[in-house]
Amino acid sequence: MANRLPNRGQRRLWTNTTIETAEHLHIQYEDLINLDHRDQTLFYTLKQLHTYGIVVIKGVPTKKTDNADCSLREVMALIGEIRNTFYGETWNVRNVPNSKNVAYTDVNLGLHADLL
Repeated sequence: MANRLPNRGQRRLWTNTTIETAEHLHIQYEDLINLDHRDQTLFYTLKQLHTYGIVVIKGVPTKKTDNADCSLREVMALIGEIRNTFYGETWNVRNVPNSKNVAYTDVNLGLHADLL
């Protein structure tokens, strides 16, 4: 297949070191929703995702947690399509006593991805 996107940047594997030193790894939620900063911040967010496949968005409000109007949905809609899973489009991770699902416990799940 021909390369249709010249200068698209090289993808890189991330490590603990790159996670600590990567430029634009940590993006502020306020910069993504602020119209004065959105374009530049979204550019860096997408560039980070393209290069490393990971970005950390800090300061996302957690007051609203339902699937329909959580702040996470607002951020993700800027980046791409939200796909439905058997967990739903978003998932509110919380500690539930006597849970049978590790996502509903206080066990640290570490950095991971579900349903790749």
